Amino acid sequence: MTRSTTEARPLHSQVGWSYRSDGSSKFAYGNQTSAATVTGPREVRLRDELTDSATFQVIVAPLDGTAGISMTSLSTELQSLFKSVILLHHHPRSLIQLTVQTTTTPPQFTSTLRLTLDARETSQSGSKPRAPLVLGPDQPFLTSEIAASINASTLALLDANIPLRATVVASSCAIVPRSELCDERVVDPDEQSPSLIVIDPTPEEERAADSLHVLAFAVSGYEPATNNDTFVQHSLVYCSSTGCTSAKQRNQLVKITQKDAMNTLSSIRMMLENRFE
Repeated sequence: MTRSTTEARPLHSQVGWSYRSDGSSKFAYGNQTSAATVTGPREVRLRDELTDSATFQVIVAPLDGTAGISMTSLSTELQSLFKSVILLHHHPRSLIQLTVQTTTTPPQFTSTLRLTLDARETSQSGSKPRAPLVLGPDQPFLTSEIAASINASTLALLDANIPLRATVVASSCAIVPRSELCDERVVDPDEQSPSLIVIDPTPEEERAADSLHVLAFAVSGYEPATNNDTFVQHSLVYCSSTGCTSAKQRNQLVKITQKDAMNTLSSIRMMLENRFE
């Protein structure tokens, strides 16, 4: 299946799959799937109790073993992100707990990786310093994995009827040399730039990318009854970037990821409408 540089893999979303939690969801880009569950508002331990708002906790859980540095870092980022949109003051002296887990992910490394004698990775465009190969619990997350985790978290919060001031939707992108694009990409013939911004990069594209980005937007002001997007507000509430980019590229990737996030939001709305009809 082919897709353009501004097109994500097929989206799949589901809510209400777990009966042991107050809210649950799954969100996938192709075979990159994240699951999230929400419990609460429920009783909180006395040491964690807040008199004027709910206590909000985020746990990024591994499929096996123990959580590493990357999981601890992501849980802190998700906690900061969603605390800015959850109306915690509606449920004082209670606990809302969000648990996120990656269930499936595409293979990230192949056995045909060619290296020069000075440990530089070879490619069609030359060679570049080899990125450290970190395995186990400290293995870094893929950008699409982070975006899927954020979107799954939003769906789980909605399924648990947690009050939100806005809907958070994420998108991932990478700036990749033209020669390193995967075979499924279709490039606009009029685009002559040596490096392209690609939405939802594959693991191979991420490894060859000049920079990686995950952006999340808080969307509010939509009126389903009128089907009017005139008053829709988009606020950038999360941005994680690795690598070097120019000011022009940054402006472009914000516009591209915002458009992709709105497409994702439309897909989520359609899924929820079909579920509650």
